[in-house]
Amino acid sequence: MVNKKSIQILTDHGSSFGIGHYVRCLDIREKLILRGYEVGIIKVSEEKIKNKSDLYIIDLPYDMSEFIEKYRNQGAKVLTLEHFNNSVVPDLNISVLDFPDEMRLKNTSSDLNYIIIRDEIRSVSNNLCPNLDYGVIMLGGSLTLNLLREILSKLNNFNEPIKVIINKHQNITKIENNNIEILVNPDNLPELMNRCSWCITNGGITMLEMIYLKKNIFVFPQTKAEMKLAQIMLAAKLVLSINPSAIDNSSKNLKPSFKDNKVFDGLGSVRIADKVDSLFYEV
Repeated sequence: MVNKKSIQILTDHGSSFGIGHYVRCLDIREKLILRGYEVGIIKVSEEKIKNKSDLYIIDLPYDMSEFIEKYRNQGAKVLTLEHFNNSVVPDLNISVLDFPDEMRLKNTSSDLNYIIIRDEIRSVSNNLCPNLDYGVIMLGGSLTLNLLREILSKLNNFNEPIKVIINKHQNITKIENNNIEILVNPDNLPELMNRCSWCITNGGITMLEMIYLKKNIFVFPQTKAEMKLAQIMLAAKLVLSINPSAIDNSSKNLKPSFKDNKVFDGLGSVRIADKVDSLFYEV
């Protein structure tokens, strides 16, 4: 069956926020296109929404209430990702983490199986090349030079390479150590992630992707939601520690891989596409 329904995905991100929202929206879009939907993606801070659509998927790193109300009043269906404001209710509100009690009966669906692992990570995970003796530090746009220096002060080993991943807007230059390399938006990032022996991440999408790749992970959550998600993964023994005061990053002391992940499979975009089908075609 060819679906003729039109969908607009509304998201946003900047140099220091929202990139995880944007990345998962790209994956959701691809899964919906494969099902025959006409799908556009809009960065709302830079682009105007010109055409009306049958469904709006809203995934913003800030309050979405204005958008929900606007498009529901136009008669369109609205699906949100992690909308935690109770004042406006979409047709369906999806979250990886549980909703507060007062929201659970209002068109919500929450499950760790809504976690999305993008196809680029899935493909490199099938590469059986052994880990190399280097570490990766990836804290997204929240990483500053001061935070980097604070984290480096916790490490006990600088004899093996450390790769620090940043974006072009972050003002982080060379660190006074020849084994520390600053990489700006490297094209081979999935491969770099797949071959490292340990990593330091935030508590969001990078942590989840490193779990999928079975890495040794030290987590520094940057938000309350990231802390909650990191605590779930720590309880499942999928990360080594949260906000550690000292980090033993010597490859010889680390396991070649960590515990098998039975918490999530990363197919969240497929499940979200299933929910979209249900919104349109289930009575």
